[in-house]
Parts: sequence; C-alpha cells; structure tokens
Amino acid sequence: MRLSVENTMRKLTLFALISLLSCGSAFAAGGKNSAEYREAYQCALNGLKEGSAGGAAFCVGNSRDPSKLEEKAYADAERDFKRMKSGGIAAAQGGCAFHHATWIANGTHADGFEEGLQQITNLKAAANLVFMRDMKFYDSRNMEIPWSVAQKWFYKKGDRGEISPFAKKTCNKAQLTG
Repeated sequence: MRLSVENTMRKLTLFALISLLSCGSAFAAGGKNSAEYREAYQCALNGLKEGSAGGAAFCVGNSRDPSKLEEKAYADAERDFKRMKSGGIAAAQGGCAFHHATWIANGTHADGFEEGLQQITNLKAAANLVFMRDMKFYDSRNMEIPWSVAQKWFYKKGDRGEISPFAKKTCNKAQLTG
C-alpha cells in the first residue's frame, strides 16, 4: 500500500512540475519582446530588403511550419517595410529612427574605466564614439538600424565625429542632445 501511495505522489509531483515548466515557457516565449519575434521580424525585414517575399518561405523554408508569433512578426515586418519604402515611418518619426545606441567598453582609461555594454541615448554622445568604437543603433522598437542608415547621421571632422546636417534636419532635439 505504501509503495502505491509513493508512486502516485511521484506521478503527481512529476505532472505538477511538467505543468509549471510548460506554463513558464509559454509565458516567456510569447510577445513582441521575445527573441523569437525579434529574430523572425529581422529575418523577414532582411529578406524584403534583398528583394524576396521575406516571410516564412525565406526564413524557415520547408524545414518546419512557423509559429503564430513568427507569422505575426513576418506580417509586421512586411507592413513596416512598405511604410519605410513609401517614407511613412521616416515621416512619422520626423525622418529619424534613432532611439539609442550600444557599444562595449573595455575598462580602459579611454572608456572612463567603464566595462561592458554601454548605452547612449542621443546622437551627440554617439558622435563622440561612432568612429572609434563598434556601435549598434536601435529604433524605439529595439530593432537594429543598419549602418547604411545610421552613417547618414554623422560625419568625421579631423579625428572626431560630428552630427551631420541631415541629422540636424531630420532628428528631434531629444534625439540630438538628449
């Protein structure tokens, strides 16, 4: 009798553990901030820029069926690409998609002894580092902005970077100086 109760308790414990794990992963996996969404969105956007359809056929092919979240990301990427192509996003954001930039500090005197991932929230601060550090630029949706777009915001003057006239014309004051 005791063995039967122990087996039943083990089964119940295992069932509860599996249920909790599956619920936790379901909550972690969903949403536009998830890695799955961001990766699918970026893949679709890259495909569209290359001239393909940019959806599931480009990103996963016949290897598997895309998840509902991936399908949503593909649709969002297509919508945003069409807006970018027609100038809608640029016009809605005053022509400037910049939200923040990141770079890795190595802890040296030149970095003010800062270490690790650093974030910059204005173009003036980014201009001081853009030609000396490997930086990544992001929009308000935390999607990476390609260098081909970001480079239009800066020009090199001697050994320093400066904000370009294009950026001064298209970006708002908060984006320029914080």
